[in-house]
Amino acid sequence: MVAQLGGVPTPLPDVPISAVLLALFVGSAAMHMAIFQINRRRSHRFVFSVLLFGFSMARIAALTMRLVFSQHPGNIRIAIAAGVFTAAGVLLLFLVNLLFAQRIVRAYLPSFGWHNALRWAFRAVYFSILAVLIMVITVSIHMFYTLDPAAHSRSATSSSSPQPTSPSSPSSPFPSSSPRAPPPNGSSATNPTPRKRNSWLKSLAAAPSALR
Repeated sequence: MVAQLGGVPTPLPDVPISAVLLALFVGSAAMHMAIFQINRRRSHRFVFSVLLFGFSMARIAALTMRLVFSQHPGNIRIAIAAGVFTAAGVLLLFLVNLLFAQRIVRAYLPSFGWHNALRWAFRAVYFSILAVLIMVITVSIHMFYTLDPAAHSRSATSSSSPQPTSPSSPSSPFPSSSPRAPPPNGSSATNPTPRKRNSWLKSLAAAPSALR
């Protein structure tokens, strides 16, 4: 069994690296929540602080699952949880980028940015992010727990790299690099072009003497 991202973790070096990243994301979550609380007391709810706080919490959960997974590499449920929390954090970043894009469009093009069609288009994209998260969870569980031989064969086919074509294969577009058979009657295998060139030079040199 292999984890979706990063492979199967081991105590070294995954535990110290994950511990350092875990401490950084804990500080990030505390900072964003503090900013949100300060702005909320001023009657200003900054939604980006909440989203980045959720992103930091998702990374904290994913790193915690990876630390636990390094001690129990055979636990499939921990591997699924780590993959789901990793994907959830990425989708939260997508949501933050979409909100920033919407604000930029509304600031530079107010007539277009506040149009109902664009508003509903962004809402559809927001809904698609939720749908992608559901599909990621479903595919992760299906990949680990399915007993369907066809699904396993499709997964193995998609993960295997294509084999290079043999040079002697008839379907290869490149010429064969195998040694050629010797020419019959003891003839030389050299290119006849130099021989033709020498005969042409001899005839050219004999032309002035023939004109005398």
